[in-house]
Amino acid sequence: MTTLLLLAALLQDKVTLELKSAAGEKSVHTRRESTTGKILFTVAGQTVSESTLETETRRYRDEVLEVDGAAPVRVRRTIEEWNEIKEKGNEAVRAVKKLAGQTITLKRTADGGTAVEGADDAPAAELRAQRLRPDLLFGALPAEPVAVGQEWGIEEKALLKDFQETGGDDAARFTTARGTAKLEKVEDHKGARCAVILMSVKAAGTIKGQDALKSSFDIRTRLWMDVAKGRVLTMRGDGEGKIEGILDQDGEKIKVDGTFTISIEAGQAYE
Repeated sequence: MTTLLLLAALLQDKVTLELKSAAGEKSVHTRRESTTGKILFTVAGQTVSESTLETETRRYRDEVLEVDGAAPVRVRRTIEEWNEIKEKGNEAVRAVKKLAGQTITLKRTADGGTAVEGADDAPAAELRAQRLRPDLLFGALPAEPVAVGQEWGIEEKALLKDFQETGGDDAARFTTARGTAKLEKVEDHKGARCAVILMSVKAAGTIKGQDALKSSFDIRTRLWMDVAKGRVLTMRGDGEGKIEGILDQDGEKIKVDGTFTISIEAGQAYE
């Protein structure tokens, strides 16, 4: 009897991590990401230090128009706020994204990608950020129920593909990546029973057109996922990045040594 009770208790501790959606579902998504850096440039024996701060703020409202099973395949999205602030030294430049204030429709394509309607000639980088498939970290969940403390891996091929699809024209080209995840605990969060999932991702590569300039990052992200409704309510991340090597600028060789800290805060609220 004791063994049966223990087995029952262990089974009860397992939870199913599954994303769900339904037609008519409405939600508001917010995200703020900041990167603080310090870069040393050395040329002809002289070193110059440059401090940078980049902050991106985004808020949009989604209405699910159509689903395939539990996955949305057509969504109406209103982008209420989307801007980026870049600071170098004492100078700050604020840029509002082209899609800010617009309402667009996202449709899943036959190959699993996303087609955007009503984008009014938005830049390619902004269109790449509009995706129906879940964030890779949200989607890399085991099919079987998991217990507190259980770990699983995130496929390197999927990570590298995701970086390629979402990167900008001057982004790093990552060639190696490693991702792991762990169910840390189950707790109440925002009035729901949530699984707290820790995901760690490391990647390394080079900057486009600059093979002697290496780039890498190491980010830890925690997700609070409503177990019953299959919704990620909160995401918090922090990490470090590095860029180092030789920059070739019109034949002039510049030694670069930079370090960055990364902070991410995101949330989803449902109406």
